[in-house]
This record gives sequence, structure tokens and C-alpha cells, in this order.
Amino acid sequence: MAQDNKSSERDHPQPTEAEAPVESQTPVAPTDQPKAAAPAGVQPAAAPAGDELALLRQEVAELREKNLRLLAELQNQQKRFMREREEALRYAEAGLARELLVVLDDLERTLAAAGNTPDVASLTDGVRIVYEPH
Repeated sequence: MAQDNKSSERDHPQPTEAEAPVESQTPVAPTDQPKAAAPAGVQPAAAPAGDELALLRQEVAELREKNLRLLAELQNQQKRFMREREEALRYAEAGLARELLVVLDDLERTLAAAGNTPDVASLTDGVRIVYEPH
């Protein structure tokens, strides 16, 4: 077996350091790489410094809070609008009912008066008075 190792070394000798292919030993700096061109009118953004990053995070937090407050205010206005609408409908129905009660009371009085009077003309006059707007 030792013989097999020697024969394989003779058949396929390992290159020495001097014979090894030389790779570029000069490191390529990132600035030597071609950069993609920025769109016209747009400057590439520089990485924000620590203070600037903190300010931007604070601004984002403030804008989020403002957005939440505005959303809550909008929801409150919608709820208030619905309550006011329901209230307006309720009062409108009450006003209509009051007007109909007046007419109903007038008709009841007309019928009561017609029962005491044999004259049909006075009954017709009473109904006409009820029919005309007040």
C-alpha cells in the first residue's frame, strides 16, 4: 500500500508553492467597482448618522401617534354623526306624530258634533275645516 501512494505521487505530482498558479494578490477596493448610475435628479442616500437615525425614528413614532389620533377622531366623528342622525329621525317622527294627533283630534270632535246635528251641511263644513291646513 505504501507503494501505491508513491506511485500515485509520481503519476500526479503535487505542485510546489513556486509552481502554484498565482492569484491576484492586489485586493480590489469597493470604490474600484463600477457603480450603478442613479436616476436623473436623485442623489444616492448616505447612511444616516446615529443622531440622525434617532431623530428619524422619533419622527416616525410621532407621525404614527398622530395618525392613530386622527383615526380615532374620525371614528368618533362617525359615531357622533350616526347618533345625531338617529336622534334627528326620532324627532322628525315625533313631529309627524304630533301633527297627525292634531288632525285626529279634530276629526274626533267633528264626528262628535255631527252626531248631535241632523244637518249634513254643518258636518261637511266641519270636515272641510279639519281638511284645510292650520
